[in-house]
Amino acid sequence: MKNTKITTQIKPPSDVKKKVILSLTKRVLADFIQTALKVELSIHLGYAKHDQQSRKKVKNSGNYRNGYYKKKIHSSYGEVSVKVPRDEKGKFAPIVIPKHTHDITEIEEKIIELYKGQKSVEEIKDVVCKIYSPDVSADIVINLAETLLLKFNQSKTKKLVKDFIIACTECDNSDSENQK
Repeated sequence: MKNTKITTQIKPPSDVKKKVILSLTKRVLADFIQTALKVELSIHLGYAKHDQQSRKKVKNSGNYRNGYYKKKIHSSYGEVSVKVPRDEKGKFAPIVIPKHTHDITEIEEKIIELYKGQKSVEEIKDVVCKIYSPDVSADIVINLAETLLLKFNQSKTKKLVKDFIIACTECDNSDSENQK
């Protein structure tokens, strides 16, 4: 005799789905902010991390990477922790989340848009331009778009993006079923 109660209990309730989507959304926000901050610091210093050739060229500046500090930022999805990179001279001023700023509610939906589905470099550049102010340097836009495209093709980020898309699709489907 088959127990139908067990099979109905296996399907997770919508609260669990919402928690999963919330968790994935926070990871997506943190992933973007972290990537943007790293790109911004590389441009500020004049060389990419582990790029010894470029580092030698700008060696006269005497400014190098100097670890990270943790920062909690607020979104409408909850609190997100990020590691903000810093430079030795303390002159790095993040643009995506300026110093003393902790709220990303204005840009979070644009960030989420980046992680929904595959995008070309041009599409990524367009969204990055919307996230940053219009007067941000072209270097930041181009480097961040290229970095994100590479990141989206890495297995770890690919899985995050895939899980995020699936969770959003399931949420959209269950919302439309509930409206019927």
